[in-house]
Amino acid sequence: MERYLSTPTPFMVDHWSEILPDWTRPPQAIAICLLRANVPLDLDEQPQRQEKDRLLNQFLTWGEDLLQQGLPPSHRLAIISPQDGKPVFSQAGNSHIDLVATVHHCLGFPFARSPQGCKVLRHPEWRSAVYPGLVMTTMPMLDASLFFHLDPAESPVFPC
Repeated sequence: MERYLSTPTPFMVDHWSEILPDWTRPPQAIAICLLRANVPLDLDEQPQRQEKDRLLNQFLTWGEDLLQQGLPPSHRLAIISPQDGKPVFSQAGNSHIDLVATVHHCLGFPFARSPQGCKVLRHPEWRSAVYPGLVMTTMPMLDASLFFHLDPAESPVFPC
């Protein structure tokens, strides 16, 4: 699993209240989580669907573990579903986040279209065997890096 800390994208800054309507403050940091798949994910066949389910469960388990840690007082955390771009354990709004577009914007990873027309990330090493996850928080970047246990030397901070 690769994790990157970033500032929210311009879309997130402009539409945070439509994405997370129960939040009273905009997100200050996002954590992008990239999980390595055992098969390329650019087809929509049974092996790919099973792998996406496995990776979704792995990401949600990581997200639940984060929530169990306990947040600093007055801060919020939202686990964003890779499937539909909506919060999993928070109230969902009328807008959603395109995780592939977010990774492309923040990290510069290219993407392609599957034969079914879906966006598929292209990781520099893993190619299409990558599954993105996203966490948004109201914590400032420094607090978020400590909370997510990210060492800037190993997982650099990317401004979006």
